[in-house]
Amino acid sequence: MLEKDYLHYLVGTDFSVGSTNFSAQFIQMLVLDYEESILQDEQDNMITFLAYQTFLQETLMANLFAYVGLNNKDALIRPTVTYDFADGFEVLAGANVFIAGDDEVESGYFGYYDDNDMVYLKVKYSF
Repeated sequence: MLEKDYLHYLVGTDFSVGSTNFSAQFIQMLVLDYEESILQDEQDNMITFLAYQTFLQETLMANLFAYVGLNNKDALIRPTVTYDFADGFEVLAGANVFIAGDDEVESGYFGYYDDNDMVYLKVKYSF
């Protein structure tokens, strides 16, 4: 096994447009002193995106979060809707949608799970 040092960094921003909040990040990992015998890419590039907004006096929240792998053009998209029924009682419905890239051999972090999309429902009571 060959071990190499690497640099892993993130650059991001948060902003609002009207009552909708957004966040975006660029994440990169660089393998230092890269050698062709290493199975991992010399660079791994990813972006994340978040958009959310509340409605009905902040009792309903719509959220869209996405990871996008730029190397393999794969993605994970996570839409959710949360409703606060009462103090401490909320219901969340969401999904995990995996998208594979163009390359069937190298599917990336998320493309590997392309056939494993899911929806879920979460009921939470806090006291």
